Amino acid sequence: MTPAELATDRESLLAAAAKAKEIARAIACYNRGLEQSDRHDYAGALREYGQAIALDPQYASAYYNRGYVYHMLEDYPAALADISRAIELNPGDAEAYSIRGLTYACLQDYAAALADYGRALAVRPNFPGAYLNRATSYFRLKDYPAALQDLARAMELDPTYAYAYRNRGNLHFALKDYPAALADYERAIELGLQGADDFCRRGHTHYALKDYAAALADFGRATELDPQDADAFHHRGDACFKLQDYAAALADYSRAIELKLQDPGLYLMRGLIHSDLGDYAAALADYRQALEIDPTYADAVYNTACTYALQREAALACDWLRRAIGMGEQYLELCRTDSDFDLIREAPEFQVLLGGGG
Repeated sequence: MTPAELATDRESLLAAAAKAKEIARAIACYNRGLEQSDRHDYAGALREYGQAIALDPQYASAYYNRGYVYHMLEDYPAALADISRAIELNPGDAEAYSIRGLTYACLQDYAAALADYGRALAVRPNFPGAYLNRATSYFRLKDYPAALQDLARAMELDPTYAYAYRNRGNLHFALKDYPAALADYERAIELGLQGADDFCRRGHTHYALKDYAAALADFGRATELDPQDADAFHHRGDACFKLQDYAAALADYSRAIELKLQDPGLYLMRGLIHSDLGDYAAALADYRQALEIDPTYADAVYNTACTYALQREAALACDWLRRAIGMGEQYLELCRTDSDFDLIREAPEFQVLLGGGG
């Protein structure tokens, strides 16, 4: 070997050694990124994945995982860019197609999402997660038979796939097949999905089936798991209301209002209870608050009329009722049989409204 050849070989070896060191550093950065992502330190994870990519621009897994972090942070354009680059570098990665599909779905581009789920399944036909995600897109597109078919396939591939049971429960609930929804939600909970949302879903199903005691128990469990969940308190209040436990309902609606001040429906429900308990001043205050949040909230207008009628204040009741009818003709029909108006039913102002005048 000539001196020139020796020099060239030495340079090649040095370059290879330097490259190997860079790759080793990239791997170390990547592994730190994984650890930080697991700890939900997304800023740190992005930094480490970025350094890994800078050291090794062909590092497909670093692009994929950085894209996944961007997805978690709801920076969907950045997620698409990174995951697409990962796919360019590794076209056989079914997970990358699936998460890109999920990202498109978050952007409501369901056609692109379905295409990517199809690509994922072409690479890995027995991929239950891709069937699950594709079913969600079909659900959003209201293609319920296709969604059911994909969920059934996901369960066939993995009979313990709790998310598939939960999502099929969501679909059955949307179709108002409440017994089927209940069975799926119960199976999902048995398989380990036991967050506040999971008990709320089952609680809503019990409520739809008019099993208010079971709904109460599920919403109660949800409030234990997440004491900051305003909706769980709200719906437990609804169950208490149906069970005529008005004190408990008031407490739950009040707690929900503390956690979620800008929900007019909560003030309406609390107002209804105050009215049922004869505390008309408190009821009117709640309806007024509901209308401050949403001046177009016709139910609050109508129930204000009801509350004045219960106090025999015919003029005020008819003023508010006229306003409600102006917001929806259904209130004219409703007031004809609503017992709240019995005390003013013979009042001339009310008779004029019933006749369609005023």
